[in-house]
Amino acid sequence: MSLFPAETVTVALCPEQLGIIWRSRRGEVQREMVTYSPLDAGNGWSGAVEALANWLDAARVPVGRMSMVLSGRFVRLALVPWQDAYLPTEEENALRRIHFETLYGNMQGWRITSDPGRYGEAHVACAIPDALVIQVQALCTARHLRCGAIAPYFVCAWNRWRRQVLPGQLWGVAESDSLVLGSRGPIGWTSLRILFTKPNPDSLMAAVAREWVLQGRIEGHPPKLHVPGMPLWTEGTVEQPEQAEWLTLDAEPEAPVLAMARLMEGACASWK
Repeated sequence: MSLFPAETVTVALCPEQLGIIWRSRRGEVQREMVTYSPLDAGNGWSGAVEALANWLDAARVPVGRMSMVLSGRFVRLALVPWQDAYLPTEEENALRRIHFETLYGNMQGWRITSDPGRYGEAHVACAIPDALVIQVQALCTARHLRCGAIAPYFVCAWNRWRRQVLPGQLWGVAESDSLVLGSRGPIGWTSLRILFTKPNPDSLMAAVAREWVLQGRIEGHPPKLHVPGMPLWTEGTVEQPEQAEWLTLDAEPEAPVLAMARLMEGACASWK
């Protein structure tokens, strides 16, 4: 058992694959991708915790902290409107759950959290499966790991680039064949939509064009889009590349699950 500052393990949980970054207390870094088979087609992430437990046992990670970022395929997001009347916490939680159930149906077994946001603004709330959180926490306890943050990738990416997004500009995160697309006005979020589409430039720009039509807009600022692991697009690699601003950590491509884990690792470092 290590008596020195803790090791850190950052995990990206995506459909059928994990991205893992293990940073030792000596500064050594190990990056791995682990493929798993879902044990239950009902939720898609079954098998992920077992695969992670097997990896931790094989790697023999000492006492440390583990954080996890979740693909949009395993979370639910909703735009919660501003309530102009003061409500006790219990009533706020109940209204938030009702809002989710209006969008998704029965939310039993889901853990709903949100940033309260600023006065007068709508805010984004997320729902994570209770069973997933409980299993990850139990895995950490059994291996003497501290369970750090468990966050949706959309939220992690928004916190990374939020200061670059202009009022009214579309902002999107595409991974695992889904796109979370939203926009903020001068006083908070004005739209949020989850779409199923391939994470390539042509498909994403087609989704943006449809969103502009739905919002009744002819034109606007070029959207800011992030696809984990995608290289910086240079002139000539994408038709009409000026139609969007592509946000990425590096100019070099890497596996999406590792890019997602790396962004989460950076976010956790900034929260210390």
